[in-house]
Amino acid sequence: MALAFSNLPKTARMAVTVLVLAAVSYADYMSGVPASLSLFYLAPVALSAWYVGCAWGCLMAVCSTAMWYFNDWFAGKQLAPPGVFFLDVIMMAGVFVTVALVFDGLHRALSREREMALHDSLTGLFNSRGFFIQVQREIERARRTGSPAALLYIDLDDFKRINDTMGHMEGDRVLKSVADALMESCRRVDLVARLGGDEFAVFLPDTGEDEAKTAAARIFRFLSDKANDGHLRVTASAGLAAYSEPPMSIDQALKDADEAMYNQKASGKNGIGLKAAGTIV
Repeated sequence: MALAFSNLPKTARMAVTVLVLAAVSYADYMSGVPASLSLFYLAPVALSAWYVGCAWGCLMAVCSTAMWYFNDWFAGKQLAPPGVFFLDVIMMAGVFVTVALVFDGLHRALSREREMALHDSLTGLFNSRGFFIQVQREIERARRTGSPAALLYIDLDDFKRINDTMGHMEGDRVLKSVADALMESCRRVDLVARLGGDEFAVFLPDTGEDEAKTAAARIFRFLSDKANDGHLRVTASAGLAAYSEPPMSIDQALKDADEAMYNQKASGKNGIGLKAAGTIV
């Protein structure tokens, strides 16, 4: 239910929080003098801050305070002197705004943690977990539409030599340069990942044979440019698996592309191997 709510358009989420506030306010008014529902006003405040944002949460905190104040006023619950009651209103507003700020901060922190769990800390690309999740979604979508797909698996040649002779800091710089080259040469819809070590992958949705070959050539041209201007000290070998229909799973696609990459390394590095069986290339 929470996921469905978070997937609603922003305006729809805002409308829902307003309806929740209206429901709480109405229940508070109908409860009369004996009952106090002040704590229930935290519900629209928390929902607003979590699912819409800090500004809307603070606005709903002010609105909740106003509704609580007027309900108490019209229901005859104002037993304290006006000055004391006004102080209560200020304190209640402070509590509601604090709740909004806390929930917004928690939501932001959780979002950052989720992002970090799916991305490589060095390059900012998807890590293997994030890549598997995103690509599997694309494969399932492609199955419904019958769209083609392709996967490019990239392994840097003799990368261990960089770490051994020049140190890990230089190795990290090379990996970042590769990541930059991949992001520059890929489309926005492409999924780019560092799977671990010196292994990278690019999933190209809605990409047939000719487009896959063109994309792979473009990526290697960017990598070559990086090498020529001194940003890279290694070459790369890759395996390309292109499918007229989406593969059964991400595991199958990686297996096919990995096999093509190793065939390329065996026949000569710094190139792109093509997977023939089960593909359209």
